[in-house]
Amino acid sequence: AFTLAESCISGPKPLGATVELESSIRPDALLFGEAPARIVVTVAPGDVETISAIAQSYSCPVTSIGLVGGKTLAINDKICVAVDEMKDLWSRSIENIVKR
Repeated sequence: AFTLAESCISGPKPLGATVELESSIRPDALLFGEAPARIVVTVAPGDVETISAIAQSYSCPVTSIGLVGGKTLAINDKICVAVDEMKDLWSRSIENIVKR
């Protein structure tokens, strides 16, 4: 979930995403685990097949998990948060810690 949140707020303009994750692992491990060998790549819809073919040529599994757009980050039925709120909280995090 952190990687997806960072992706939503790291560009010049915050963008939301709608994500559906399927896995047999526990939801907390799926959303917040730091298992190696997982990456998130954002590509234009017209490039999905090309990226998938490249990954498969290296025996790398590929799963499409959602779409970029909107004003919220929604992950399954577990998380739905406004991107502007995430950006605001992130931008003030050090300031808030220092004020304590």
